[in-house]
Amino acid sequence: MGVFVHIEIADACAARPGCFLCVEQCPKVILFKKEQRACIRVSEEDECLVCRRCELACPEKAIRVQKLY
Repeated sequence: MGVFVHIEIADACAARPGCFLCVEQCPKVILFKKEQRACIRVSEEDECLVCRRCELACPEKAIRVQKLY
């Protein structure tokens, strides 16, 4: 988990295998494709701009970006 930002991808992400809309929207490349779902580069979490483009793109509302400060 990052110090300033925490990104969570719920199990609902698996409901749309291969979707990756969130990955395509992330300007900092914190999210990446792994098998059939999106994953987080935990070491890069604090680079998140908190733009929430990934949250808005997710049809399952499976992503939550949380500011910790």
